[in-house]
Amino acid sequence: MKRFLVNSLGVFAALLLVFAIAACSKEGPAERAGKKIDDAVEKVKDKVEEVIEKVEDKMSDEGPAEKMGEKIDKSMDKLKE
Repeated sequence: MKRFLVNSLGVFAALLLVFAIAACSKEGPAERAGKKIDDAVEKVKDKVEEVIEKVEDKMSDEGPAEKMGEKIDKSMDKLKE
């Protein structure tokens, strides 16, 4: 009788393991939706980084207003001397 219980418990544990592995391998609708959300967030993140880089590039370039401001600063410095 004791041997039967040990064998039954072993078979039950093996079946439980098989079902657990099978259940984990299939994606449900929540997992698919989560992956889509992750992909969308990643795309938005990439676009934001691109925009930030472009803005930083534009801000580092000297435009006509920046050049004019530097000329005014130099002129003011000369007047103070």
